[in-house]
Amino acid sequence: MERAPVVQCQQCKSQIQITPSSTSSTSSEPQQPSTLSSRLDESFFILEGVLSGKHPLPVGGGPDRLEESFVLLQKASTSSSLGGFGGGGVQNQSLQQQQRRFSFDAQISTLARVFEVASEETDFDQPLCIDCVADVKKELIQQIKDLEEDVAAFAALEAKILAQAETGGDAAPLDERQFSRQLKRAQEEVAEEEAKLKKAEEELKKAEKRQAAAAATAAQLSQIEVKYWHSFNAVMLFLHSAADYRDSLQQRVDSAEQAISTLRRTNVLASVFHISFDGPYGTISGARLGSIPDNPVEWWEINAAWGQAVLLLDTLARAVGGGFKFSKGKLEPRGSFSRVHDSRGPAELFGPASKIVCLSYDRAQVAFLACLKEFEVALAQRGATNFKTGGPFSLSFPIDGDRVAGYSIRYGLSRDKAWTKALKYMLLDLKFCARATLEVLNLRRHGIGGGGIGGASGSGGAMAALPREGPGAVFRQ
Repeated sequence: MERAPVVQCQQCKSQIQITPSSTSSTSSEPQQPSTLSSRLDESFFILEGVLSGKHPLPVGGGPDRLEESFVLLQKASTSSSLGGFGGGGVQNQSLQQQQRRFSFDAQISTLARVFEVASEETDFDQPLCIDCVADVKKELIQQIKDLEEDVAAFAALEAKILAQAETGGDAAPLDERQFSRQLKRAQEEVAEEEAKLKKAEEELKKAEKRQAAAAATAAQLSQIEVKYWHSFNAVMLFLHSAADYRDSLQQRVDSAEQAISTLRRTNVLASVFHISFDGPYGTISGARLGSIPDNPVEWWEINAAWGQAVLLLDTLARAVGGGFKFSKGKLEPRGSFSRVHDSRGPAELFGPASKIVCLSYDRAQVAFLACLKEFEVALAQRGATNFKTGGPFSLSFPIDGDRVAGYSIRYGLSRDKAWTKALKYMLLDLKFCARATLEVLNLRRHGIGGGGIGGASGSGGAMAALPREGPGAVFRQ
């Protein structure tokens, strides 16, 4: 079975198979595979050289060799000339053998030549598939319609011109004078338009120069803008750095202010000398002062409490400053073995003491009350006020000799409960003195008052940094 050539449509690039049915459009009956060869036989004439075998066609020869071996003929002329050469006539046996020598490549070459000739004649690349042929047909029909419309328009224009010539209209020939005037007018218009064109060209050149100058200025401005943005970015970077540094400093200042505020709110005296009570006992720094039979207190705890009381009063006296010194006694804070000096000399303010023989112990307690009373007067002189009445400072539990609020502080002459109550009221008075001392220090901070500890002027004493608070916030129970 012979192979059917396959070609590509030049429009849609689809594959087209050349079959025997495609070579004949009138026959509806199925054709044998050899029909293509028969149809090809009707389309060319074999030369004598080929028939006689002098110049046999090479198998697989190129298109040039194939074109030299046959002449294309019309179908009708071929049929009439050969008298049914490819039909039902008797064929020469040698001719049939020679035809079989045409290879598949020769058929392809023949088809290529046929398509080439068809392309030159139709101005469309061949081959084409059925759909593309239909599209080409529509396009050709449209071109024919357009050409017919153009022909009709030209015919109408020709008829109009001929009619105007016959009636003597606008198409009538001009005489020489009119023609000269119109020619002169046209030449003047041409000269005028040329002058306008020349002027426009000059303006164009000027505009181009201005454009070039503007472009140069724009380039300079662009460079200036670049420099400006570089400078701007540098300044902004510096500003951001400065702002960061400022924020850092502000943060440090805020932290320092918070620390200072915390320190100012810190009550040193309340932290070191915390005065409170525990049932019937007054306490200072957690040590109970006094003793009752129902709940006796050891002497070492009483001695520690007295040591804290002596140290607190001595510290307050130093903080007041202004040259203040006790005139009725002298405090000697020594912890649990503190002493108080009176006019007769030092007296021990620690036990154990006996109810019968406790003269030195009672002298020390009475001398301490005298110092506390003297300190009350000093605070009132320095502007301290009574937080209850608003008047000059005075103790809430008045001291009169050896009595506090009517209770004797002497250990040997008092009952234990009375002695313990007197010590409790004495600690409360000491607490009020500490509160008043802070008020005096606040007044000194505003420019009123004397020096610091030991009589030094200014605020350089150890108590100068005590916080500024209201009287009710000094010692919180």
